[in-house]
Amino acid sequence: MDYLEIKIKITPYSDEKADIVTAVVEDLPFESFVKEDPYLNCYMPRNKFVAVDLRAVLGFFNGNGISVEYKVNYIRDQDWNAVWESSFEPVVINGICTLKPSRCKNVPKTKYNIIVAPSMSFGTGHHQTTVMMIRNILAVASGAARVKGNSEPNLRGFHVMDVGTGTGVLAILAAKLRAERPVHAIDIDMRAVNSARESAWRNKLYDSVEVMRGDSSFIQKGKYDLMFANINRNTLIEDMSEYASGLKPACERNLEFSVKKKISKAGSMENAAVEKNDFIRCGGLLVTSGYYEEDLPAVSASAEENGFVFVSSISYENWCSAIFAKK
Repeated sequence: MDYLEIKIKITPYSDEKADIVTAVVEDLPFESFVKEDPYLNCYMPRNKFVAVDLRAVLGFFNGNGISVEYKVNYIRDQDWNAVWESSFEPVVINGICTLKPSRCKNVPKTKYNIIVAPSMSFGTGHHQTTVMMIRNILAVASGAARVKGNSEPNLRGFHVMDVGTGTGVLAILAAKLRAERPVHAIDIDMRAVNSARESAWRNKLYDSVEVMRGDSSFIQKGKYDLMFANINRNTLIEDMSEYASGLKPACERNLEFSVKKKISKAGSMENAAVEKNDFIRCGGLLVTSGYYEEDLPAVSASAEENGFVFVSSISYENWCSAIFAKK
C-alpha cells in the first residue's frame, strides 16, 4: 500500500501545540504522528487522503493563536519500512532498556532490548510519557525484586494489564521482566492491536503477550497486581473505576518502593536511597501517564475517589507519570 506523509508546519512550534494539532486531526484516517520541529508529520494510506477534509479540519486554527500550513509527500509501499526504521532512533532508558527497530545496528546492548515493529501506531518510546512509564515500571520491578532478596528487577508473580497498549512496548517489557504470562494488553484501535501483536512476535513473546481489541470494559475484575494506563487525562478520569475494579485489593502484596525520583529537564534521574518508609503495604498498583504536571491533582482526586492512594510521581518536560496503589 502506498502512503502519504503530510507535513503540517506549526507556527509558533512547541510540543504542546503539536499535541493540540494531533488531537484535532486524529479523527482523519491517519495512522501515525511524528513530531519534528517545526512540523507534525502525519501518515495515512494514499487512497484515504481527501484534501478538502484536511483543509476543513485545519481551518479550526484560524485566529486561535496557532498558524498551520501543510505539504504532502508520497511514500511508495516498498519504501515504507525503510523510511520508518531510518527515522526511528533507538531509545535507551536507565541504561537497562532499549527500544529499537529490527534492522538497527550499533545499538548499545542493554538487559532488556525491545524490538518495535515497523508500524504507524503510537508508543515507539520517543514520547516523554512512554519514557516515564518505562522508568516507573522498572522502579516497581526493582522494588519487587529487593523485597524477595533479588538484585535483578523482575515482576515474578505479577498479573499485568496494559490499557491502551499502542505498539505494545510496555506489555512486552512486563513479559521480559518475568510477569505472569500471558500479560494482557488492550486497545480500541485495531491498527494498534495488530502492531502490538507483531511487536510481540518480533520479540519472540507472541504466546506471552495477549493483545485484544477492546476498551476498559475488557478488564477482568480483581485479576491484576499491576496495571499500565498511558492514555490521557480525560480517559483516565472516566475509566478510573474500571481500573480500580480490575486490581487486586489491599494486603495481598508487601512491596518495597524506591521511586523518589525526579527527571530533570535534561532527562537524567536523581535516585533516593531506600528508607524504611519506602515500604508500603498495598493492593494492586496503577502506573499512569499521558497528561501534564498541572493535571496531576485532577487525576489524583479521581484515583482517591475510586479507592487509590497516591504513591509517587515523576515529571519530564512538563509531562507527568504517577503511581497509585489500591487501598
